[in-house]
Amino acid sequence: MFEIDPNPLGYEDVAGFNATIVTLNGEPAGVCLKLRRLKGSDHVLHLRPVESSRLVRAIEQYMQLGNHQGLMMQFHCTPSLTDGLSAQHPYNTLLNMSPAFAPDEAGEVRHSTDVEESTFTGKGEFVTYRVRFVSGETAEFRLHECIAFNIWGFVTKMAQDADLLSGLAGGTA
Repeated sequence: MFEIDPNPLGYEDVAGFNATIVTLNGEPAGVCLKLRRLKGSDHVLHLRPVESSRLVRAIEQYMQLGNHQGLMMQFHCTPSLTDGLSAQHPYNTLLNMSPAFAPDEAGEVRHSTDVEESTFTGKGEFVTYRVRFVSGETAEFRLHECIAFNIWGFVTKMAQDADLLSGLAGGTA
């Protein structure tokens, strides 16, 4: 069995997120990701297709090769494992601290939100996601495995749905 740290998040770590597809002329043009830190500050990131793909691939690599505990799978298979988790555990903050998008926030790409480059480091139960924006500013986000795995699932599903919605019509109807 595994031990669960009752409060694995630090003050600056990501506690929740929201994501949406950004479109241009009705076609997917990227992903907007809004991350909320445990202290409550929100950060909007606009990821062009290259960067959103890089994010998905990095989390997939962490899922396959990382030194994580696979908590989301364990929680899914044995829901009673979540009973003793503190309110600050990423499983709970993911459910209770996800930020909402403000009107036009997702579609308003700015130099300060447009991710130009990113790197990832998987260390134990965390992935560190470092970004450099078009403005030259940088930011670092520590994603607990619960947060990272859910970002992966959410972004992957959105991309699949966008492909279905924007795909060519087929058939003989």
